[in-house]
Amino acid sequence: MLRPRNRARLGSLLLTVLGLATGCTASAGAGTKELGSVRWIRDFDEGVRRARAQERPLFLLFQEVPGCATCVGFGESVLSHPLLVEAIETEFVPVAILNNAGGKDRAVLERFGEPAWNNPVVRFVDADGRDWIPRADGVWSPGGIATRMVETLERAGRPVPDYLRIALEETRARRSETAVFEMHCFWEGEGCLGGLPGVVSTRAGWLEGREVVEVRFDPSVVGYEELLNRARARSCAEGIFVTDPSRREAAREG
Repeated sequence: MLRPRNRARLGSLLLTVLGLATGCTASAGAGTKELGSVRWIRDFDEGVRRARAQERPLFLLFQEVPGCATCVGFGESVLSHPLLVEAIETEFVPVAILNNAGGKDRAVLERFGEPAWNNPVVRFVDADGRDWIPRADGVWSPGGIATRMVETLERAGRPVPDYLRIALEETRARRSETAVFEMHCFWEGEGCLGGLPGVVSTRAGWLEGREVVEVRFDPSVVGYEELLNRARARSCAEGIFVTDPSRREAAREG
């Protein structure tokens, strides 16, 4: 049960969700879709100093700016979710490192062994740069990040705010599905499909020697057949890889 103080805090956050809160401070990421609404520290050493002084874990984001559709989608969904933003800024020390930049960013990238020009990666580390929980690729959903935030706070012996647990339950309830399309150029396909309504993330790759894009989508926003039709209309479905028997008929049509 939420205590009165936490209920009041949650109410304030929900007002923010509805766009009714006033007097909000502009974030360092404002206007940069890939960085969402979080007020980032852009200097790793400064982030370490704050983490050590405040005894908080670092929320270390490796992100591409300007970035691909997955990078933009991550910023617009995960990094703009009001409850997650609140937790990132108050329970962690948020530091953003651009994986397609040089200078200090490149030095941090090399220190942690992160690839350049990559999809978003979030690592939860202490002031000495040690991971609180194992690094993971492909975690780009609000539920996935919320799960790892809770796990980190528990591992660090810090209390998990009630509103973060609410966010976790809310985002876990949302389900996603995947579809895999073959096309002549997966980079073009990723850019084309990543902007469609309901698409959560995209991933380019090779399958049976062909260029493909794996699309993760929210079926409550766009159904498989509608997604397929839109992909075909954009010449992004020269071939369709199907593992679910219920989709085979739709894949044969057109």
